[in-house]
Amino acid sequence: MVLSELHFGGCSFSAGSSMHVATKEPGNLTIPEKLSHNFHTLLSKKLNVPNVNEAEPGGSNERAIRVIYDKATNKNVEGTLFILGLTELYRTEKFSNHINQIINWKYESFFVFDDPIEFNQTLIPINNYILKDWDKADAERIVDYAKTEFLFFKNREYEYYKLIQNLQTLNAYVETKGAKLLVFSAMCQMLDESKLEGLNYLKFPDGSLEWRKFIKSYDTHYSGTHPSIADQPILTDILFEYINEFI
Repeated sequence: MVLSELHFGGCSFSAGSSMHVATKEPGNLTIPEKLSHNFHTLLSKKLNVPNVNEAEPGGSNERAIRVIYDKATNKNVEGTLFILGLTELYRTEKFSNHINQIINWKYESFFVFDDPIEFNQTLIPINNYILKDWDKADAERIVDYAKTEFLFFKNREYEYYKLIQNLQTLNAYVETKGAKLLVFSAMCQMLDESKLEGLNYLKFPDGSLEWRKFIKSYDTHYSGTHPSIADQPILTDILFEYINEFI
């Protein structure tokens, strides 16, 4: 396929705005400085193809898939390579009737608090409009709802099954539009490698299926936080080689 555009999706690992200067050193680079070092910029230059980065800090796989689907439905995407960096399985998104928009939703944030849980920016849902506009009573109801849903109606294997189902469907759809989908895991636990068959799925040189684990294979100080500037050209080269061989 002759590439006309790269489209990146995912969470902060793909967005690049939370990139560290070095392992365990967040640093004080501006957002434009970080983005200039991010793998999406480096890969775009290496392939000499323009790019769009729609990844969002705190974003979910559900959001990334929705954004790609919407673009493939509403625009001419012939020659586009969609590169999706998967994030944690328990992230999702919901539509808020209160503010009439889609919001990010992160269940895992509940379990870093002891009772009583306080409503603040580290708690669900992470959305400044809700934090500002909802009163304490509404906030408590939301906490109860999210905890109940997570404890009684969430299962990691089922979330993985739904993710694979959505990826396979999206992959088939974008190909009807003359585009391709390339998937890698930034920080998503891939529970069953066999389910990836049929997808353009990036496996790292050490055999791992997750960028976070791959970084640990060569950086003994890395603890799983946001990748650093030094990690970006390594991922860029791996993606470049995969694209040249399989896309």
